[in-house]
Amino acid sequence: MSEDEQVGVVVTLRMIYETVRGVEQTVQRIDTTLGEVVKDQADHEDRIRTLEQSNGKLTGKLAGIAATLGVIGGGLFTFALSQIGG
Repeated sequence: MSEDEQVGVVVTLRMIYETVRGVEQTVQRIDTTLGEVVKDQADHEDRIRTLEQSNGKLTGKLAGIAATLGVIGGGLFTFALSQIGG
């Protein structure tokens, strides 16, 4: 190899600047997207909590209705047996 031959790659300041600007824009897009994801996640968590609370209230009401129907049904069954038995 002679001294006149160039070995390697030439990187200009302009190339470095353009690359840094491109990376900066990518980071800004990621930051914006991440902010939206965090907001969406918080919104989903709020909705899930609301659904869980509603579901718990509904389950309690259904349990109360089932217990009431069980008592009424048991009372009717007892009454029917007492009428048959005499």
